[in-house]
Amino acid sequence: MSEITDAEKVRIASDFIKHAPPGEFNEVFNSVRMLLKNDDLLKDKCVPAIAQYNVGQFVPVKLDGVARQTLITPYNDLGNGRFYDEVSKKSFKYDHVRKEASDLQPHPAESGITEQWRQALQTQLDTYIDEHYAKSGTGVVFARNGAFTICIESHQFQPKNFCNGRWRSEWNVPVGDGKSGSQEMKGKVLSQVHYYEDGNVQLFSEKEPVLKVNVSADFDKTAKDIIHAITEEETKYQNAVQENYANMSDTTFKALRRQLPVTRAKMDWNKMQNLTEILNSTLLGNLSDAASSTSTVSISTTTTFLVKTEEDPITTISPPSDHTTATSIAFISLVVFGVACALIAKIVISHKKKRAELIGSARWRISASRQSASSASSGGNGGNSSATYLPMGRGGNNRSLNNQRQPLNSLDHPTADRLDWERQFFDDSEATTPSRLVFR
Repeated sequence: MSEITDAEKVRIASDFIKHAPPGEFNEVFNSVRMLLKNDDLLKDKCVPAIAQYNVGQFVPVKLDGVARQTLITPYNDLGNGRFYDEVSKKSFKYDHVRKEASDLQPHPAESGITEQWRQALQTQLDTYIDEHYAKSGTGVVFARNGAFTICIESHQFQPKNFCNGRWRSEWNVPVGDGKSGSQEMKGKVLSQVHYYEDGNVQLFSEKEPVLKVNVSADFDKTAKDIIHAITEEETKYQNAVQENYANMSDTTFKALRRQLPVTRAKMDWNKMQNLTEILNSTLLGNLSDAASSTSTVSISTTTTFLVKTEEDPITTISPPSDHTTATSIAFISLVVFGVACALIAKIVISHKKKRAELIGSARWRISASRQSASSASSGGNGGNSSATYLPMGRGGNNRSLNNQRQPLNSLDHPTADRLDWERQFFDDSEATTPSRLVFR
């Protein structure tokens, strides 16, 4: 795969910047900077995209010595990064990256009648902004080449609540040039909201209303009628949005997913928690009764709920009935009891088997008969009686077998370098030297 060219990188980065949600431009810009890893390319080639973003968003800017903010719009763009403020009659250079105004200079006003219309509209617009956009609203009337445009911007940035939004509206006012009577006023309303707590939801809304306004030679009355018409239309739009939110749970959200699970009943999470605790206590009680006194059984149960993703339907777990619960508990208890009995039986059988192997492999026996004791005494031990160790194949209680010489195993003959292994293994109190061994 061939490497992406610088032109393609600039195009991709510019698309990211131009689609940044309101109030999140800095975050998007820093992310693009990390991806691009070329500050020179970002500074030289992506600045037009940043300027386009600011102009399209009606970004407000504060000028030194001016009470009200002005807006960065296409209607007050002088080119070469300069804009002008209709209220203060000043032009300024705007830094689209830092979002700062500098180099303020005087700007000539429009002709007499045009300025009269603009001032009348601006006065009524300021009243409307103060009443409806008191916190963060800015409204400016721009007069350029005999055309009047009202621009309104308002925003709410709440990154701590993971929510940002901006309102924009523009209206082409049909005044001037000797117009009178009923005139058509075209507008454009844009609303964008981004909510990104544990998700990413954006609202884009755009409406282009067309209003009828009555234009006369009275500047103040016409301006008041125009602002009143704008107020009614924007209020109607906001009410429609509110009604849409109120009905969204029964219409839009219902189309996306079902409101209730297949059981047609809402999940009672408190009941599920209590049911889990009851199952835990019941299982632990039954297992404690079935286990031995030296055994401790601990069981931890986990209830898992499937959460709906964007692709999969909702899956819920209905609580089991009492009969099913009792049967499940009895079955689990029976299985655990059977396993415990099998383990105990296996331990006992294994113990007996090892003991039998140990006894069967012994090659010794003790003759405690009176004859053996007497014979041992005649060997020089006086009157003391002692047990006599006989090799394998010798009878202790049968005199006829005892008098017969039986073939001895090679292990029964101790030598100078080998002690009697039987006596060494089974009698630590006896001497282990070959001279004291007694054989028959």
